[in-house]
Amino acid sequence: MLNGLWIAALSVIVPTFFLFLFGTVPQIFGMAPSAVYFSLLMALGSLANLPVILYFNRKHGLNVWSEFSPLGFRNFLLLFVLSVVILFLLPVFSQLVLSFKNFIHQRAGIFLPGIESFAVSFVVFSIGKIFIAPFVEELLFRGIIFRLLKENYSLPLSVVVSSLLFAGVHFNYSDLDFLFIYGVIFCLVYFKTKSLWAPIVLHIMINFYSQTTLKQEFSLSPQHLRIYAILVLLSGILGLCMLKFIGKDRFPPFYNRDNK
Repeated sequence: MLNGLWIAALSVIVPTFFLFLFGTVPQIFGMAPSAVYFSLLMALGSLANLPVILYFNRKHGLNVWSEFSPLGFRNFLLLFVLSVVILFLLPVFSQLVLSFKNFIHQRAGIFLPGIESFAVSFVVFSIGKIFIAPFVEELLFRGIIFRLLKENYSLPLSVVVSSLLFAGVHFNYSDLDFLFIYGVIFCLVYFKTKSLWAPIVLHIMINFYSQTTLKQEFSLSPQHLRIYAILVLLSGILGLCMLKFIGKDRFPPFYNRDNK
């Protein structure tokens, strides 16, 4: 447990030092870096954790690189569907009290395509958030922390603790609830597929949606509210089905490979 806490703390300390060294220090000496430069620093900040990953990987003999087994088209497709379901359900489960108030007042939120800015700095930062951060974070939190916890504790406790650490290090406490849910889902898809590609791909998809969609709220009539509630319920069931079949070699029971 202490190893997980220590690694999570380092995952914050090391990138912070990196940003201080290359972002704050130049300003102390009178330099005025551009917005693009700072966006590049933010995009590359996650890479500062690679030494942390390499050190603990070697110290505990985890051989994290062996966890990149092929994902397969079927699992990739299931992950894609799961990511879309998460996108639909996210406004419902984020800030639950606010969502409940909206539901009472017949309002619903959903994410629709939309980008606030096409500035170069935004694009540079987005590349880091969509591709670099998911890769490094999954190596660290699933490949290192989750595996170390699972060696000494039960699966449920390992999932909960590593997910809490994952949510906590983002320092975005208004979104702590769905960051924790993300962590749980990433742990489960990794555990079921035995491949780090699974949480990385899902993480990339979710971060892509977060950068290319905007939350919008709509007024709903009583009839539309019932339809929306049914869609939420069906989406939740679909999401659970995706989690159930991800990582399984066989096809679902209702499909027979020999009878086409």
